[in-house]
Amino acid sequence: MNHRRAQPLLVVACVAAVLLLAANVVMIVGVAASAVPQAFANGVPVCPRGFFQVSANHFYSVAPATSDYSAIGSDTVASGDLNAIGYRTQDHSIYGVVSTAASLSDLYRIDSAGVFTDVGPITPPVYQPQGGDFTISGHLLVYNSADNWFDINVETRVATPVLVDGVAWDFARALDIVVVGDVAYGFSGTILYTATLTIDGAGVTTAIYADVRLITGASPRERFSSAWSDSSGALYFFRDTQHRLYSLASPTSTSAVLVASLVDMSVQGDGASCPTALSPYAAPTANPDAYSASAGYTLTATAGATPAGVLDNDDGGSALEVSSFTAASHGEVTMAVGAGSTGSFTYTPTLANFVGDDSFTYIAADTQPTPATSASTTVAIHVTDVPTVTTLAATGIGETAATLHGTVNARSADTTVAFCWGTAPNLASCIAAAATESPVFGIEDTSVSLDLATLATGTTYYYRVSGTNAVDTANGAITSFTTRQQPAWTDTALGAMVVGVAFTDAVAASGVLPPTYAITVGALPIGLSLAESTGAITGTPSHSGAFAFTIAATNLSGSVDQEFTGTVDESPQWTDVVLGQMVVGTLFADAVLAAGMPDPAYAVTAGALPSGLLLSANTGSITGTPTAPGGAFDFTVRAANGIGDATLHQFTGYVFEAPAWIDVTLGQVVVGTSFADGVSASGVMAPTYAVSIGALPIGLWLNATTGAITGLPSAFGAFTFTVAASNVSGEVEHQFVGSVYQPPVWSDVVLAEMLVGAAFNDDIRAAGLPAPTYSVMARALPIGLTLHATSGAITGTPTAPGGDFDVTLKASNSFGHVEYRFVGTVYQAPTWTDVTLAAMTMGESFADGLAAAAIPTPTYSVTAGSLPAGLSLNVVTGAIAGIVGAPGGAFDFTVTATNAKGSVSYRFVGSVALYGFVAMTPARLLDTRDGAVKYPAGSDHELLMVGRSGVPSDAIAVLLSVTATDSDGSGFITLYPCGSSRPWASNLNFVFGLTVSNAASVFVDVNGRVCIYTSVATHVVIDVDGAWSSASGSGALHAFTPARLVDSRVSSGAKLAAGAIHELVVAGVGGVAPDATAVVLSVTATEPDWAGFVTVYPCGGARPWASNVNFAAGQTVSTPATSAVGALGTICLYSSAPTHLVVDVMADFSPSAGSGVPISGQVERLADTRQITGSTNGNKLGGGAVLHVAVPALATAITLNVTVTEPTAAGFVTAYPCTATPPFVSNVNFVSGQTVAEAVTVAVSASSEICVFASVPTHVVVDLSVSFGAG
Repeated sequence: MNHRRAQPLLVVACVAAVLLLAANVVMIVGVAASAVPQAFANGVPVCPRGFFQVSANHFYSVAPATSDYSAIGSDTVASGDLNAIGYRTQDHSIYGVVSTAASLSDLYRIDSAGVFTDVGPITPPVYQPQGGDFTISGHLLVYNSADNWFDINVETRVATPVLVDGVAWDFARALDIVVVGDVAYGFSGTILYTATLTIDGAGVTTAIYADVRLITGASPRERFSSAWSDSSGALYFFRDTQHRLYSLASPTSTSAVLVASLVDMSVQGDGASCPTALSPYAAPTANPDAYSASAGYTLTATAGATPAGVLDNDDGGSALEVSSFTAASHGEVTMAVGAGSTGSFTYTPTLANFVGDDSFTYIAADTQPTPATSASTTVAIHVTDVPTVTTLAATGIGETAATLHGTVNARSADTTVAFCWGTAPNLASCIAAAATESPVFGIEDTSVSLDLATLATGTTYYYRVSGTNAVDTANGAITSFTTRQQPAWTDTALGAMVVGVAFTDAVAASGVLPPTYAITVGALPIGLSLAESTGAITGTPSHSGAFAFTIAATNLSGSVDQEFTGTVDESPQWTDVVLGQMVVGTLFADAVLAAGMPDPAYAVTAGALPSGLLLSANTGSITGTPTAPGGAFDFTVRAANGIGDATLHQFTGYVFEAPAWIDVTLGQVVVGTSFADGVSASGVMAPTYAVSIGALPIGLWLNATTGAITGLPSAFGAFTFTVAASNVSGEVEHQFVGSVYQPPVWSDVVLAEMLVGAAFNDDIRAAGLPAPTYSVMARALPIGLTLHATSGAITGTPTAPGGDFDVTLKASNSFGHVEYRFVGTVYQAPTWTDVTLAAMTMGESFADGLAAAAIPTPTYSVTAGSLPAGLSLNVVTGAIAGIVGAPGGAFDFTVTATNAKGSVSYRFVGSVALYGFVAMTPARLLDTRDGAVKYPAGSDHELLMVGRSGVPSDAIAVLLSVTATDSDGSGFITLYPCGSSRPWASNLNFVFGLTVSNAASVFVDVNGRVCIYTSVATHVVIDVDGAWSSASGSGALHAFTPARLVDSRVSSGAKLAAGAIHELVVAGVGGVAPDATAVVLSVTATEPDWAGFVTVYPCGGARPWASNVNFAAGQTVSTPATSAVGALGTICLYSSAPTHLVVDVMADFSPSAGSGVPISGQVERLADTRQITGSTNGNKLGGGAVLHVAVPALATAITLNVTVTEPTAAGFVTAYPCTATPPFVSNVNFVSGQTVAEAVTVAVSASSEICVFASVPTHVVVDLSVSFGAG
């Protein structure tokens, strides 16, 4: 059943908690050391009691009435003393704040378990407090150094300033206070301040000043606390340096009385106190209660009795009562509530047989405080039924006594327990006896027992435990035990023991308890073991011989010994079957041995001992001297002693014999030739072989087992070595002397460099034995060199020509030969083999070269002067190639051929021939009218040019005047070099019924011919005006922006009269060079009076029978003309009919200013506005518009045939190097709808293009005749 604690026990718990705090005991001077107690160690403390702190952070308590000064613990605040402390009755703990740390504001607690804890920071912080105490609300009232007071809720650690009339409370700078009920008392010097406290619903404090008094009789020391005592309200405090304890008889008293002195105790910090009873203003704490009840019975709990009422275990408040309670689930509860209620109650299970847990709750209330406080908790009730019992094993079993055991769960308050025992298994005859009880009135299993004496020895007894209460009787299970009896031997016979044979037997003794067995004297035979619990002896004996040992059989009643003696037998087992070495002629003495009990005898049962040896039957010794011949032996010896089977052992081995040489002859040893021979010696055992002195030739090795010498010799020369043949019986040696031969092997096949004309001395070498000789095997040495047969030296002076050589040499001796193919080069410094250059002509391609013989092949470089312009030297081949450029003339340069062996130079002096222009007096080369046969339509005709009418034989191109007359229709003429494809271009365009002339520049073929193509049948007239020749030419083309030299319509206004000659100065005029030898003109006849022609020629000579411009009456005709310049720099113009003349100059041929030479006669169409191409779109060139025509690269000037067709009105076309503004000249003059062509020579702009200007809309066709490049 449950035993409730009375109210005073609550104080014991509190004191016990304080006791745990006394970890460090501090001695108090004036109190005997032996009497210094821990706090409250002598029993329940008597309040009032004060708590204070001394040096070293130790806490003490003092009871003023008894002078009980006790250490109660120490704080662990490293940064200062714990101050502003108070004792809180709600949780029996001391709380405080560190007093000396300016940055620490944590709340600390010493709880009822004696644990010192940092509860946590206070918000907002309260730094360096001086004093404090708990108020009736359970809040800590604290004063700090800033003269402010704070109300600290220790549950939330929230600090609230204490206010008076809405401002912070400065409680007269009091350094400590004591709170008694709702009044605070503050000490400051000799002044005692009082204030009335008001607690709001949240527990926060406000105050009103009540009184200020002057204390007499003592001067209270600041900073230390007071404690209040009994209900009269006596106040206690410390003062002065002697730390005396004073009191005030009542809160209204002003006279202090000395109570006690604490000698040599440095009291520090704040203080706290405990009251004589629970604070009437502490909130109650309802603690859980637990009770037990029996099924079918009513439980009655009474306040102050056992079991106690529910309020007996609750704390706090001054007048607790039960305000209400709830019903239980399985029983009926009766309990008084309201004023006068004490917590007494009854509980009756509602079901008669209910067993289990039930509960109800109640509320404990204290109605005196304002506001009222209360707490609730649960009351647990455990309902029990019939007792439960368990029979346990007996203990203390002896020969005549034992103790019986069991457990009982009484489950009620009136249970009796008894044991029933006897010798019948079913306890038919039962001896009942009361149990020896541990109290059986609890709710847990309780142990019970019964001591029995005067029992019979070795007898089995049976028993059980029973429990009886008002409900029923419960019986435990029947259990048995047997009394003890001293052991007595019942089996001491052991079977035969044989080494190596498994043994199993046992000794036995009776007794209760069953005995155990142990060897007390001697030891079992090796290999056997004794089972302590069964007496079995088992194992396999491993050693033979006599044995004697004693075994004791023992139980709790005593012990009995038995001695055992006998012999362990053993069948023969070989222990030595190793025979020493037997050697022919050497005395032999050894033995074989077998262990056994008794000793065995020996005999040879198979084979025979080696000749000369005998076996002793008693000892197993074998002695004698082996005789020849040696060799293998094989015999069997038997050992027997009558125990078990006899043992046999076969002995095999050899009778040894020392070695003797049989073969010491070796074959010939040659380097590189596999060698296989050997030496041999007789002996038993077969001998092994080893080189004992010197070493085998390199590459050979000796087989230690067979004596074979094999391998591939790798070095020649003499050898000396000794081979030893050895076996266990001895050793014999033989020295071998000879040579390792070698067929030749090349050791030096590197030849020095060979140079034509330089003495050579080097050699080749081959290693071999005998020394080799040397010879040429294939091909030959370089010319001038000789091979020495004995030394291998190659000497002499290589002769020209140098070059590659390939010779095979052989080194031979009697063992073979070796060949080596020597491939190399006889080097040669450069020497010229070709220094002749072909003639160079400006503007022509040049390809020739130089050659120098040299090995290695030389490189070529110009080391003085420079090549003619346009040419380059191939440094690898010596070729000189390119297009010879201007200015031509003399050249002087030096070329050097160089290789690693030397260099050679050659100076080249000469001149570059020019394809200069030959200005000629016009001469007729063709006139088909002379034969009255026109050239047919679509026909090609060849016309020889060179060598006729002054055309030089080396001419590459000619300047012609081409005329079509009496044509069968409109068409065109194309001129081109014979042997090439006819180009799609025209030189002369004509219309039916008109005679049309044009100039044409055209290359000749290799035979000096020009081909003529006519698109329709027409007569053709061709006059030659000039040619380009390197032998006869004197000037290069000098093209420039066209300029007008004369216009009779402007200069004089009069026409040139018929048959008149007009002399025109051209040299130095309109861009013409002063030394020009010929000029390129566009001559226009306009407004002639009748049909006629104009001839242009150099002044100073006869007028030629030729024409340049042919016209009809009133016709305007333009024709290009090239004319030589007379000696005075003039040209003459003859007209057969009156006409105006317009002369424009486009270029000249000048030795100084000219740079253009013919570089291409490729005829091609450059532009045709009738076509859609990159520069044309099929539309006419507009009036005042310019057509840009791209020309071949490298051309600096070109001769064109410009054709105008389908013009919309009379006008003109001008071709010129592209500039910002077209020049005031014309090349082609035409009338509306006319097709007209004219040859034009024009300089090429830097962008490789020329421009064509049309004065009126017209189609324009531009065909290329000749390209001129920089010479």
